[in-house]
Amino acid sequence: MSLQAVLDANVLLPAPLRGTLLRLAEADLYVPRWSERILDEVAKNLVESGRTDTARAARVTETMAAAFPEAMAPTSVISTIEPAMTNDPKDRHVLAAAVGVRGRDGSIEVFLLRGYRQNHEPTAEPRINRPSLASPLLWPQLEQIRLALQRLHMR
Repeated sequence: MSLQAVLDANVLLPAPLRGTLLRLAEADLYVPRWSERILDEVAKNLVESGRTDTARAARVTETMAAAFPEAMAPTSVISTIEPAMTNDPKDRHVLAAAVGVRGRDGSIEVFLLRGYRQNHEPTAEPRINRPSLASPLLWPQLEQIRLALQRLHMR
C-alpha cells in the first residue's frame, strides 16, 4: 500500500480512534507516519487530560514506535523544512513531517481532528483531511477495511 498518512497528536489521543487507525495500518491499508514531537505531544496530552499516568503514556508511544518503526519521520528533515512553513506555527512540525516523508508521487495525507488552514510553502502540497473512512483514496480497500474493523471489534 503506497498511501501514507501523517497522524497528528489529536488524532492519536482518543484511544478508539488511535486503535482503529493503527489496526488499519496493521492490515497494510496505509502507512502511518508521525514524528518524535507528535508522539511527545500524545504522551503529554494523555497525562494532562487525566487519561493515564506518565509511565503508561510513555508505554503507549513506545509501543506505537516499536510496532511501526517506518512511521517515524526523520527529525533532521523536519527541522530543515519547518522554518519554511507558513501555516499556523503550532502545526508547522506536522506539515514539515508530511513534506519530509511524502511518497514518490509527491502525495501524503495529513489526518487532523481540528481545523487546519492550508496556507504553507507552495511547493509542498499534501492533502489535508479530517480522518474519514469515506475518503475516496480508501474506496478500493473498502472490503479490507471492513474486515480489519470486524477483527478489531472481535478482540
